[in-house]
Amino acid sequence: MPKDDAFYIEEFKALRETISTKLKDQLESNRWGLIGLAALYSYILSNPGKPILFWVPVGLTLAMLALLNEENRMIQIVGKYIKEQLEPWAADGNKIPRGWETYLGDTTTPRWWLFWHRWPRGLWDWAPVPLWLLLFALTLGIALGVSLGLWPSLSAAPINCSK
Repeated sequence: MPKDDAFYIEEFKALRETISTKLKDQLESNRWGLIGLAALYSYILSNPGKPILFWVPVGLTLAMLALLNEENRMIQIVGKYIKEQLEPWAADGNKIPRGWETYLGDTTTPRWWLFWHRWPRGLWDWAPVPLWLLLFALTLGIALGVSLGLWPSLSAAPINCSK
């Protein structure tokens, strides 16, 4: 087996393992994000009188959406490299792959502040994304409702009856 063949076979295996690891990490992040959201609301609801705290879960849901976006974007880039570079090479051996680092360096994506333009089109099909979009809308609605005084019992300080 030529030296290049062994290198590209190992690169293929490593990139496939990267995809598998990122998918497992997403499940773990999703689990801890849900636990964190529940813990936040548990704390907030047991300590009324601090309406500003209702905005913290909104930030958490946005952070989870950003994390899912970036992880899925990287999975798509790896998959595209495998499809465009390694698979044609494996099929006929004529087209030498550019190499993962070169391909990644040449792949342009919008800047981080163009958040919505960075979303891969297929991201909406990923199971956690619709859940976190729903949770974002829910947490935003709760934070707005408390800030606007729609639920005075959540924004009022508890009454001290121990006197």
